[in-house]
Amino acid sequence: MLNSVFDCEVLIVGAGPVGLATALSLLAQCVNVRIIDDMPVRHATPRASSIHARTLELLAPFGVSDRLVAYAQPIRQTLFFDVQGQEILRRQLRAIDSQYPAQQSLQQGHAEWMIAEQLLARGVDVQATTRCTDLVQNAEGIVVTVESDAGTSALRCRYLVGADGARSTVRKLCDVRMVGEDYPERWIVGELVIEHTGVLTDTHILFGPDRPALTFPLDGAIMFFTILRAGELPEAQPGPANPDHVLQMYYATFGAYPRLAHRVPDVPWSGHFLMHKCCLFDGFNWTLILTVPDRTAVRTAYIRQLDLAALVWLNARVRIVLAVGDAFAWNAHRPTLYVVRPDGYIAFRCDAAAGQLPDVNRLSAWLIENFAGSLRTDSVAP
Repeated sequence: MLNSVFDCEVLIVGAGPVGLATALSLLAQCVNVRIIDDMPVRHATPRASSIHARTLELLAPFGVSDRLVAYAQPIRQTLFFDVQGQEILRRQLRAIDSQYPAQQSLQQGHAEWMIAEQLLARGVDVQATTRCTDLVQNAEGIVVTVESDAGTSALRCRYLVGADGARSTVRKLCDVRMVGEDYPERWIVGELVIEHTGVLTDTHILFGPDRPALTFPLDGAIMFFTILRAGELPEAQPGPANPDHVLQMYYATFGAYPRLAHRVPDVPWSGHFLMHKCCLFDGFNWTLILTVPDRTAVRTAYIRQLDLAALVWLNARVRIVLAVGDAFAWNAHRPTLYVVRPDGYIAFRCDAAAGQLPDVNRLSAWLIENFAGSLRTDSVAP
């Protein structure tokens, strides 16, 4: 039983992943804990995004790992690209001796609120907008001075855990030097929502002529990192990045290599096409690519349905390519319909079950949603 002299057995300063996981671990061992954080709400800006199998193994006894995995995005492989944007190495993250994937992507904020919910279910809530300003230690324990919206108060605890980050107030008050140094480079980071046609599972590392750049897959987005050169974007200060700056750096790195965006090959492909060898985009027309395992499953009436649906909404700027068998290595192992923009980016994808064909109604619904307001209506002079 906790001595009445103390407000808690352990006070944790900092409600990031380390502080939250520490609190959860102590609670599971019936230790009376409190946790404070100076932030009013959880971080919404991009921070750490990778979570490894060992981390999940350590969190598993506390009932949080399966939830984290359900929200996380598995990383299957890492691709390395040279200054020409050509792939030079591919490293697959194969299965390891764990019930969890070797590496996954999950925004730090998501991980934090899931662990915080587990704490709340055990009766411990994070005291937000509360910061440690001073501490005094004696033979019995520690008296911590905290400031919040309610004013200044003192908390008494047997032990204090400083989990308040690289610029830790607790560490400074204890006169403990942080081992190591900051990297001299300035990094800019952002989460970018991108057009893609499936689940993103690859990490990309680009060794560009001016700087390295990295992307990690997220749910419907990517986490983008790159380095700012000396004197570049001098107005960019530590803290939340300007979205325009992030986009500028993305276009200067990955965006400078069309082959590295989530788009179709930009070289001629030969295969069992409906007509002949062709390029998959021409800069003017929209291209419908229908991939099927067997040509006999596709009737002229079905092709006509696709043709009519697209012609109406795309102002007749439509090509149709029928790919049979293994014509495209990037195709899923099922009948699939792609709509490729004139610049080669895949704008729409519809899969079908084996033995069936992609639903034309889904194509029509997508066309109407995106192009109903842009249909050209040429007038005829009297």
